[in-house]
Amino acid sequence: MRWDFRVEHGIAASSVQQEEFLPIIKQFLTEAIDDPAWTIWVVDLDGLIIAHIFCQRIKKMPRPENIHPEFGYVTNVYTRPTYRKLKVGSRLLRHVQAWANEEKLEMLVLWPSTKAIPFYEREGFLLSGSMEWIQQD
Repeated sequence: MRWDFRVEHGIAASSVQQEEFLPIIKQFLTEAIDDPAWTIWVVDLDGLIIAHIFCQRIKKMPRPENIHPEFGYVTNVYTRPTYRKLKVGSRLLRHVQAWANEEKLEMLVLWPSTKAIPFYEREGFLLSGSMEWIQQD
């Protein structure tokens, strides 16, 4: 589904073929499942995963008012196109937000595609400014 997501948004790297990508993502997912920093939710319909969300807990530097601060980096949010009108993604994202509250995460952050911004805004996310440094070749 990770490949499908990238292709759907027109951002699959032309330098990597699907055959090369699949073993790499499989290894990542195998490691993430066992890594306590990652929490992964899936929606399974009769044995078919139709939606998923991944969240990585990020530890922040301790502060006097919060000595164990963490936030969640939300990524790989995807619902198969056929199931989008069923609001599966919205319900799953609300579940993740409730989990974040229970876990006392300070916030959830993500980098949405332009197309996805209205979806996240409907679910209570705010578009805010950030600065990024991106490695250049």
